[in-house]
Amino acid sequence: DQRKALNYLIQSTTSDIVMENAYKVMKKLSQCDSFLAFTMHDSIVLDFSKKDHDMVRELKSIFETNQFGKFLSNVNIGKNFGSMRKLKI
Repeated sequence: DQRKALNYLIQSTTSDIVMENAYKVMKKLSQCDSFLAFTMHDSIVLDFSKKDHDMVRELKSIFETNQFGKFLSNVNIGKNFGSMRKLKI
């Protein structure tokens, strides 16, 4: 039905945007100690080195910017995936 068709378009487009931008972030990190660990739904998870801390704003901007404009995203930080806290940027 029409509702499911619209939902499919939104979800598949979002997935495409996340994958495209995850690749851009991965390329940006290619010469760094930090790296893209995995994706989860509409998120990317980085294994991030303290040495690369000055790149956080730029990586956030890369992830948010796409062919439709700029979407807002959140950044969380922590020593493991289960104990992350929001980072205000």
